[in-house]
Amino acid sequence: PGSVPGPDQPDLIRKLAADFPRLAKHILYRWSYTQHKDVIFQLENGIRYFDIRLVADDVAEEFLIIHCLYGEAVHLILREIRNFLDQHPGEVVILDFQHLYNFCPKDHLQLMNVICSTFEERLCPCPGESKPVSLDFLQRNGLQVIL
Repeated sequence: PGSVPGPDQPDLIRKLAADFPRLAKHILYRWSYTQHKDVIFQLENGIRYFDIRLVADDVAEEFLIIHCLYGEAVHLILREIRNFLDQHPGEVVILDFQHLYNFCPKDHLQLMNVICSTFEERLCPCPGESKPVSLDFLQRNGLQVIL
């Protein structure tokens, strides 16, 4: 990650980072680094729930992971998850897109297109009241991704 605080940070933090960039880079990096292992390591070690926070980056024209500082492009992480699911057809993951910063309606649509094109038929549809979703249901239907 860089040293530029993301839009999820208070104005005070953003101002301090602008006024003291070298100090901010050191402090904010340590503060924002939430995962010491990549997504493949996490999947291989049993993690199946991912709290994903994104920012729409107009300059790069992509969606970046954000936790205080800007991180990796989400499509790269989704591709890694898809590759894992290809190799483990009985597994199910939950992707929780909790916070979407700087998103406009067009960005929401584009993100859904990225998700749908990455996981295609593996996405669990919204359950109806008459059809509860269980792991058995997911596995019988080849569904591996819950949003």
